[in-house]
This record gives sequence, C-alpha cells and structure tokens, in this order.
Amino acid sequence: MVVAVGYGLLARRADRWPWRRSLAGGLALAVAVVVLDGPVAVYGDLLFWVHMIAHLSLIMVVPVLVACARPLALLRSAGPGGGRRWAQVLDSRAVRLVTFPLLTLAVYAVVVVLTHLTGFQQIAVEHPVVRGAETALYVVAGYLLFAPLIGDDAEPRRMPYLLRFVVLAVAMGVDTLTGVVLMLTGTVLAPGYAAAHPGWGPERWPIRASRAR
Repeated sequence: MVVAVGYGLLARRADRWPWRRSLAGGLALAVAVVVLDGPVAVYGDLLFWVHMIAHLSLIMVVPVLVACARPLALLRSAGPGGGRRWAQVLDSRAVRLVTFPLLTLAVYAVVVVLTHLTGFQQIAVEHPVVRGAETALYVVAGYLLFAPLIGDDAEPRRMPYLLRFVVLAVAMGVDTLTGVVLMLTGTVLAPGYAAAHPGWGPERWPIRASRAR
C-alpha cells in the first residue's frame, strides 16, 4: 500500500507520466499480493508446484512489470529532493556496477541454482525469516536482470539488442537446466513439503520421491 501511494504521488508530480507505466506498476503490486497474500501463499508451503509458481512470479513476472513501470526514471523526474540529486545517484559508479549486465546475469544464475538445487528450500520451510529473504532476493535478482534488457530510461548504459538477446538466452538456459535437474533428480531436497502434503492435489517433486522412500 505504501509503495502504491508513493508511486502514485510521484507520478502526479512528474510531467506527463505515461499511464502505461502506472498500469505496469499496479499490475506488479497485484501479482505480488496474489503471490504473497493470496491463494499461492496459502498453498505454497503445502504443494511444491504451487511454490514454484510463486518463484516464477517473483523472479520473472513481478520484476518485468516493475521494470516496465520505470521506478528509477520516476525518481529522476519527480523524486524527493529534486530530480538532479537522484540523477547523480543513478549515474554513480556504484549503480553502474550493480547494473552491469554480466554481473546481473551471474547474480540471477547463482540465485536460481542455489535456491533450487541445494537444501535451501528445506531451510526456508523451517525458518520463515529465510522465506522472507528468499522473496526479496528473487524480486531484486529478477529486476537487476530484466531492467537493462527492457531498457529502463533511467539506466545510464544502453545495451545493444544483440547483447540483450544473449543475456536473456543464457538466463533461460539456467532456468531450463535447473528445471530439468529438478525433474530428473531422485534426491529429496525439501522433505518438509512431503510432510505437509495434504493428501490431495497433483503430486510433483519432491513429494513423490520422498514417499518412495
């Protein structure tokens, strides 16, 4: 709610802020609410496939919509303290380093692999704080990857379209490889889902693998 109000107030202060960007911001918040406080959140800790829907939404859908909403451009044009101050921050070396395409791709790949192919999911089931950190991690990693690809106009560098395609293809390869490993593995990486399975709904990894043992 605070984010929505803040974005709306800044959009009113900005000169001719496009309604499509505001719509993208509203959709991003709507998806986040469904995932974090709606049906996906209710069944996310019971059914692993529902939890995977949450993962995809938080690391792909929400970040893409946020990037389309252009929050950095909005801060630059109507941010508190003046747009020039925010322009200096966004053009700083620190921001350029954090948004360097190869670095954002590496961060995305590490986040996807380590949170799915290790015991991280079991830790997240046992510790709600870790689950909350996971949510923030997905949104940040996804935004850092997709914002330069979409072409945020607050981004000081302009990525060539060929490089954007290469980065997106590599990121898709990481997602595909992780999914294939999850489907083929016989190792139970998150037995907590098997213990909490309600006895209805389609069974997917790691429920079936856990019961087989």
